[in-house]
Amino acid sequence: MEEYATNLRNSYQGICKLQQAGKLLHGETKITQIISNFTPCNYGQKHSCSSASDCPTLMALDSKVAFQQRAFQIDFSTQEVGALEVTGVDTFAKYAFCSQYQPGQQDEKPLAAFLEATLGEVPNDLAKFRRLFFESHALCLQDQRQKVERTEHSETKVLPLAEKVERVNQLKSRLPGLLITQQLEPSHQLIDKAVQQWEENSLRYLGLTACNSREQEVLAEKSTPSITFDSTGNIKITKKQEIAPCSLTGDLRLRTAMQRRALAYDMAGLASFLVLEKWSNLLFKKLQQEPPHGYKYVNHDQLLPADKALWLRVAEETRAQVQGNELRRPVEDAIEKWSLHPEIQYHVMPMPRQRQAQLLQSRSPMQPAHRPSQ
Repeated sequence: MEEYATNLRNSYQGICKLQQAGKLLHGETKITQIISNFTPCNYGQKHSCSSASDCPTLMALDSKVAFQQRAFQIDFSTQEVGALEVTGVDTFAKYAFCSQYQPGQQDEKPLAAFLEATLGEVPNDLAKFRRLFFESHALCLQDQRQKVERTEHSETKVLPLAEKVERVNQLKSRLPGLLITQQLEPSHQLIDKAVQQWEENSLRYLGLTACNSREQEVLAEKSTPSITFDSTGNIKITKKQEIAPCSLTGDLRLRTAMQRRALAYDMAGLASFLVLEKWSNLLFKKLQQEPPHGYKYVNHDQLLPADKALWLRVAEETRAQVQGNELRRPVEDAIEKWSLHPEIQYHVMPMPRQRQAQLLQSRSPMQPAHRPSQ
């Protein structure tokens, strides 16, 4: 076992050197050649290596748009998709359990009986219905496996592209006064991070420097391969796209970053854009307020700690209650509760000017201010 660990460490260092040289995953060096020296088969253990083409589990089980898109890709007609939707089967999760038939069984009469009741007759091309049924079952099993084996080092799940586009279109129709361009639209990575918080039912602070736009994501060409190990010890090689941190210089860029985060949280179902926009307006209102005599205007350096303090309280208030229901969103209630709390507003109070600060420091708390002699 010690020999296995030593070879594994040495080979991993060699992979890192090849990554820096730019030879890995570009045809010059194969990962199978690199790990051949420490294949676990030689040590009586069972491991596997995943290539960069392996994609993470898609959160498509409950997505109507992803189900329809996949059905059309394998030559489903509009009438067939509509008939399934009438019976309530409009997602992969529902189609996987629409009958007692299980993939691998020889008797597929339960599936044929369901299709006959739905379509009015047994379809002639039963193969495409069987194929979609098998893919639905595979997605369910893969999702359950990742839930069981998930660790803090697991990759972020990816929301299907069709679902992202549908949610952006819903936002545009719901917020006609807001022009959602590529500069304002949140990046796919930002949307996935927000949706991941909904999946985990737990909030994490999304820094404004990570709230990139879709335009920045499209123009980001640099991607570096990285090696990770899953919960079972398997080696996994992935390509991660590197996006430069979002610039917060100036009022406009800071405000736009907050709007992108609000849009991502709205698409994830955590909180509405209007509630988060109210919080942004409250912060920028502090920037414009006239300070008392001897005090300075509130600056950007004070807004960021206030924003972080708010989300810290909201995360504590909504622990294991992030998802909520159709009538109540706990995240919205917590934001409205803590946004005006003194612990949060303390960060955006006007600070004394330098001369006034020196005057206050020169006075001892035990001595009164000097009074002129009468």
